Amino acid sequence: MEVTNVWYDKAWVEQWGHFIRKLNPDGKPAVNQLYGDGKYNTLYILVQAYRATKDAKYIQRFKQAWDNLLNMGKDGFVPEYIEQGKMVNKYDLDQQQTIFLDILVAAYEASGDKEILEAAENLGNRILQRGEKVMRMEGGQAGQAFLRLALARQKISRLQVAVGKAGTPMKVTQNGNRVLEV
Repeated sequence: MEVTNVWYDKAWVEQWGHFIRKLNPDGKPAVNQLYGDGKYNTLYILVQAYRATKDAKYIQRFKQAWDNLLNMGKDGFVPEYIEQGKMVNKYDLDQQQTIFLDILVAAYEASGDKEILEAAENLGNRILQRGEKVMRMEGGQAGQAFLRLALARQKISRLQVAVGKAGTPMKVTQNGNRVLEV
């Protein structure tokens, strides 16, 4: 936790509203940017610190960092590259928004904070509207993030039905309402 606390105290730049990517050995900021996996890692470390300690300061900083990242971006997405609290436009948006979705769900699972779940649902909806260009498809990451969100929202069950032959029509209802018809 010592390294996490150094990061929490020294890498957060209040005036810019974000973490920086690198610290010098003396704990002073080495850069004024946040980019690449530094964005994911700084959020994720806050979730893990909260899991380990249950200290609310980590979830509060997580929420603050998340809100600031969204405000620095556009269209409800996090930018690829941030410098001194502003999106660097030539880099546009992070193309792997589903990683943020996964981290938001992890934060909700750890904290039970409904605002974080709502933030995850909102991001998920925006991702689905934008499509694959903001999803990390490698290794099934996007699908895994959406499944994790679905599981956080409600219990999911699997139903396996044997049908006589291919093309047999099927209708699924719940409380008299059609849920699926194929």
